[in-house]
Amino acid sequence: MIPEGAFVLGAEATPAPLRAYAKTASTYETWRLGLPAREGFVVTRWSEGIASWLGEAIRQKGWKKVLVRTDSSEERGSYMRGGFQIEAREVDARVPEILAMGRIVSLLEPSDRHENLYGINLLLPNGKAEAILEIVGPGFDVSDINRGDVTPHERIRLLCYADRVLPAVLSRHLVTPEDYAISKRLRLEKIGRSLTTGAPLSPGDLAGAGEEHLRKIDRTLLLDQEAYAPLPESLLRRYVDLVRDLPWRLGWGSQEREFVVSASVLPGGSEPRMVFWDIVRPSTKYVLPI
Repeated sequence: MIPEGAFVLGAEATPAPLRAYAKTASTYETWRLGLPAREGFVVTRWSEGIASWLGEAIRQKGWKKVLVRTDSSEERGSYMRGGFQIEAREVDARVPEILAMGRIVSLLEPSDRHENLYGINLLLPNGKAEAILEIVGPGFDVSDINRGDVTPHERIRLLCYADRVLPAVLSRHLVTPEDYAISKRLRLEKIGRSLTTGAPLSPGDLAGAGEEHLRKIDRTLLLDQEAYAPLPESLLRRYVDLVRDLPWRLGWGSQEREFVVSASVLPGGSEPRMVFWDIVRPSTKYVLPI
């Protein structure tokens, strides 16, 4: 039996206690829409019963690590950034710490952001006959564009007709080599910043720390890229097949200005794997302080 305060992610409607958490609710929505998403669990409180249940659930999945995401019913300005992995044995210590910050915790099937092949944001502007893909390349993370840390490496405008996304490319813009080099440095700085706890470092030192860390953990995908490799046509077609019906299924024509759908392309066995993370409506993204 699932203890009170713990939930399993799936295709059912968002459980009532989680409906105030926009990010978590959107994860349930990706499942409901049949989009490929990460398996996982959500906890809103901590107890011996939840610790025991969660530990057994993770063991049954065979996960040695878990991907941590956090959420709050009201995001105000800066907040704890999730999307990091921890060892399964660390769950009993780390989760209560995050809950004590007033946030809830999702523990998902492990995924190493340093191995991402592409990060893709789909923008569906209301009332316009187009869908816009903003893409970052190998070694980057879709959060890099969600949070404005870097500018997209590729921007593709697709035709929308009768509330459907079509594989008809209206325009395609690629980053310049100079701007790609800048974004790569900013990515390394971001990684370095996540590792530092002492006195602030210079941008150059942060980038150096980021590069050193990637080499130390043998995650050199970002470092190996001399230039941006555009999203292959085969992946573009697969992606469009997955999102083709989203405009009408999300309620295009409502009062929302736009929808933003975030996904990553991850390395897989015989072919790359697409994983969807969030479906964001601007009206639920932030609550601005008064």
